[in-house]
Amino acid sequence: MTFRFRMFQTARVVVDLGAGQGGWTQVAIERMKQHTPSPHVIAIDYRESNLKMDFVTTIVADIFNQDQVVTSIEHLLNGEQVDVVLSDLAPNVSGDRFRDHTSQMVLALVFIRVPRIVVTGETESRTGCC
Repeated sequence: MTFRFRMFQTARVVVDLGAGQGGWTQVAIERMKQHTPSPHVIAIDYRESNLKMDFVTTIVADIFNQDQVVTSIEHLLNGEQVDVVLSDLAPNVSGDRFRDHTSQMVLALVFIRVPRIVVTGETESRTGCC
């Protein structure tokens, strides 16, 4: 997929929401190093990670605390632009289909909102949905 869509070909800064143990973070770094001498991935998850890689900064934060997440990302950017935002967010499943679906939809709305703020600085949606 990454080769087909070339999403890391020109990327210098990637934000990985729901980074977990860093699978996509590792893919991003490997692909970006082919084109960028000093790539930077900001990996965010609510759990501590043992991920220790060059060019990776990890943030332990709850994605639902959008202000904390956005402030942390902006602090690390030092004026740089985010090129790609990845999401591997997944709710803890309960077995209740309605609850699990609702949790997934809430995460999807958060995923829509955080990149909009980080990439464009826009805090309000024109449609009012997110």
